[in-house]
Amino acid sequence: HVQRLAEDHANAARLGEGLAALGFKVDPVQTNLVFFEIPATDLAPLKLLLATRNILATLGPKTRFATHLDLSTEQVDIVIDTFRRYLEVKQHAAKGLPGLGVGGAPGAIPDSATAGFPPGLPPGLPPELLDALNGAAR
Repeated sequence: HVQRLAEDHANAARLGEGLAALGFKVDPVQTNLVFFEIPATDLAPLKLLLATRNILATLGPKTRFATHLDLSTEQVDIVIDTFRRYLEVKQHAAKGLPGLGVGGAPGAIPDSATAGFPPGLPPGLPPELLDALNGAAR
């Protein structure tokens, strides 16, 4: 596995750069570990959204993600994309639009924020996620 260390470090750098580009405060990435900050109000809804894409993570105000041989570059991109989509949905909820519907309905979540989620997630984001997002948006 030593021969894969360079790939793991490159994936960590990619993850750190992606999260930083989204506005998260990321410590300089020097190994396969990525340390970054998540606002406390975002922890619960973000964890729920990550779980909808089968990304299991322990989140805290200071979070550590590790890249390793079981994590591909494509999977790193999915993690970054899920964080991006979370921020899009949160921004939409912050506008105070009623309903958080999907598609072209008033208060709709942008299609770009919902495309590619498992069946039933939108339309039909879990109520606890919508509640958490509405709370995080305030």
